[in-house]
Amino acid sequence: MKKFDKYSKENIHFYGESAPKLLIDLISKINPKPLADFGCGDDAILFDLQRKGLLRKIDYIAAIDLSETRLERVKKYITNTKLKPSF
Repeated sequence: MKKFDKYSKENIHFYGESAPKLLIDLISKINPKPLADFGCGDDAILFDLQRKGLLRKIDYIAAIDLSETRLERVKKYITNTKLKPSF
C-alpha cells in the first residue's frame, strides 16, 4: 500500500479537456441529480464537466477512489462533491 500512496502523491493527473463527448451529451440530455465517479483518481473528468458548466444542476456527486490523497484534490477543485473513500 505504501507504493500506492507514493504513486498518488507523485503522479497527479492533468486537468483539461478529458470528459468524453458521450458523457457530455448524456449529462446535457438527461440532467441527472446524483452522479457517481467510481475510481475517480484526481477527477480530471469531473473538473472538465464543471468547467463546462455541466455540474450546476447536479445535487450530489459521489467521488469514489482508494486514494485519500486523490480524494482531497477532488474536494479542492469540485465544489459540490461528497467524498466516498472506498477501502
